Amino acid sequence: MHLIEKKKEAWIRIKNQEKSKSIPSKLIKLKKDNFNKIGEFAINTNPNAKLCDYLIINEKIANMIHVAFGSGFEPDKATEYHMDVVIDSPRQKLDIFGIDKNKKEIWIIKKGKFVI
Repeated sequence: MHLIEKKKEAWIRIKNQEKSKSIPSKLIKLKKDNFNKIGEFAINTNPNAKLCDYLIINEKIANMIHVAFGSGFEPDKATEYHMDVVIDSPRQKLDIFGIDKNKKEIWIIKKGKFVI
């Protein structure tokens, strides 16, 4: 199922839960607040993980990036859907950097390769 379809179905479930008051309004608010957020993000570093049929392993392959749309592991990241995406960083030649406390760029991946 595509992300757009999954989100559409999930939104209908949330609206039905809200209408029927089948779960507390605080939980409905949490699900709505998290609906368009990224639930998980990781830059993977396991050099022993190899591509296989199990997403949980593929999420850990060195130089790959794992993003989960919707719910995350933490209870405060809950919503009504979860979709994992694994990105082959070297193949895509991605650039990823962070900002330190002095607002200086710290490169993590440059042209798909780890630089830290």
